Amino acid sequence: MFYSGDLGAGIVIDEKTSTIAALTDLSHGTGKYPLIRITKVNLPKEYLKSGTKLAIAGAFQRMGKYPFWNYFDPIPLISGLKYPESHQHKIEQIPLAEWKKLEFEIDKLNDVPKEGYYPIDIETSSWKDIDIDSIKWVK
Repeated sequence: MFYSGDLGAGIVIDEKTSTIAALTDLSHGTGKYPLIRITKVNLPKEYLKSGTKLAIAGAFQRMGKYPFWNYFDPIPLISGLKYPESHQHKIEQIPLAEWKKLEFEIDKLNDVPKEGYYPIDIETSSWKDIDIDSIKWVK
């Protein structure tokens, strides 16, 4: 069971391809680096419905000299839980503001984007000081 670490919001955005959007902040101590990660994951069949909320555990890594993590692997907790009610409890622990922010960012997407990293709030976060196009994201 997931007891500590990064717990964040994720939402299924394409049930056919098992694609999710997950919200996180890639900061590792200073600054704010908010981001949406789009990726395909394995989910139990009953969770493969667009709009389904998922509690996400985040795995992070930094490769290179960046002031933020450049690898984020969103891991749906439901994939490793024996009891579904534990997943619902974790979903309820995620602040409503995070769900609203993720839903807002998903609504800005015209279609299901390709897998990747999508920095958000660029002008009001630490991203404004970074050449985003030069980042070597770890996939």
